Amino acid sequence: MKNFKLPQTVLWLWWAASSAAFSESLENLLSYPPEDYPLFNTLEREDPQDPRSPVPELALLPDMPGAGEIRTRYRALRPAVTVEQFYSLPMPHGFSAASAEDRIRLFTRMANIFGAPETQVGYTYHSYRRQRNIPLFEASYICDSRGRRQAPLQFRENQIPGIFSYKQFVDEANFSGVVMSQRLSITPDFFLFTSTNDDTLRYTIIPVLGPGEMQTELLVYPYRDRLCVYSCTEIKELRVRQIMGIVIRLDLMFEKRMQTLADWVTDQLDLEK
Repeated sequence: MKNFKLPQTVLWLWWAASSAAFSESLENLLSYPPEDYPLFNTLEREDPQDPRSPVPELALLPDMPGAGEIRTRYRALRPAVTVEQFYSLPMPHGFSAASAEDRIRLFTRMANIFGAPETQVGYTYHSYRRQRNIPLFEASYICDSRGRRQAPLQFRENQIPGIFSYKQFVDEANFSGVVMSQRLSITPDFFLFTSTNDDTLRYTIIPVLGPGEMQTELLVYPYRDRLCVYSCTEIKELRVRQIMGIVIRLDLMFEKRMQTLADWVTDQLDLEK
C-alpha cells in the first residue's frame, strides 16, 4: 500500500467525512438550556505518562469552520491533558451573522481587543485554596521577543481577513511572567486565536511546563443569532504534580484561566451574559 495513491477527489471526500466524524454537531451543542453554558470537559491521554499513547478526540469541538486547524495542532501536540469549553453567546447589538460586512466589522473589533491586552489586568478568579478572589493578570501587554513592552496593535477593516502573529508578555497569579507567541487567523467566516508559551511556565520558582508545552485555542463563529465560541487549553506533559505537599491541578488552573479570558472578551464586546 505504500506506493498506492488515491485520486485527489477521493482524498478530499475522505478528509471531509473523517473531520465531520470527529466533530460534535453544532446544533447539538446549541440545544442545551441557557443555564448550562459554558459547557466544560477535560480529556486525558490514554496514558498521561507515555507521550506515544493515543489521545482522545476533542469532545466539544463543533463541526464549524476553523475546527480543522485546531484538530490538526491538537493531534500534533498530543497533550497529556486538555481542557475544553463551549459557549453560546448572544450576537453583539447591531451585528448580524448573515452579513459578511458585519462579520468583518465584528472580527476587526475582536482583533483590536486581543491587540490591546492591557485591559486584562484586574480580572479575577476564585481561588479555593486561598478562599478569596485573586487577580489573574498582574501584567499583560504587547512585547518583543525579549518581553520589552511595545505599543498595542491596531487593526482596520481593510486589513481583515488575514493572519497576524505577535508576542505578548503575561504575568499571572499562578505563573511568573512569560512571553507568549500569539496568532490571529481571521477569515470571512471565523476568528481563531492561538497562543503558545515561548518561555518556561513556573509555579513560584518550580518549572511545570517547558516552552511550547501549553497551547490555547479560541474559535469564534457567528451563527444565526449566536456567537459560538470553542476554547481549549492543551498541556503537553504533566511534569510536576505536587509542590511542598500541595497538589498542582493544571487542568483546574487553566479552566479558570479560560473562563476569565472569556469574561474579558465578553465584557470588551459588551455582550449580555
